[in-house]
Amino acid sequence: MLQRLKMEHRQILRIMDRVETTLFSPEATEAVHIGEARWETQYILRDHFAFKDAFVFRILAASGRPKAVVTGRRLQAHGAAIRDAYRNHLLRWDPSDMHASWDAYRAASLAMIRQLRTLVETEKAELYPILESEVAEVRPVAAPFFGLRKATAG
Repeated sequence: MLQRLKMEHRQILRIMDRVETTLFSPEATEAVHIGEARWETQYILRDHFAFKDAFVFRILAASGRPKAVVTGRRLQAHGAAIRDAYRNHLLRWDPSDMHASWDAYRAASLAMIRQLRTLVETEKAELYPILESEVAEVRPVAAPFFGLRKATAG
């Protein structure tokens, strides 16, 4: 689970690097370049948040360890706020608005990238140590729905 989280964090950071480069490239205002970046970002984030909600935060909650539970709840809420901010960013900036107000769109996109980078760095600093140590003995058990697994201590 930790390995997947690390891999997804690397993917998100690589995508953010590419999006940032795209925003400053001469071809940036061409719809195809921005559209590809938006699509890729949207789908990696969707999968990343779903994975964390279904597995990472469930394990932290089931650990019974106060620090893991509190950290998990706080980071889950923070992630949900970022997810909502990104969704609002996509809704606010449709292709015609992007092109009509390119500088404002670029500034808003760079602010969104900073939020996503901060989320990843916060999760690295706070989740990795917990998942590496405090919850190491938490083992997955079958969950009663969708074939997902939930965590129990022991």
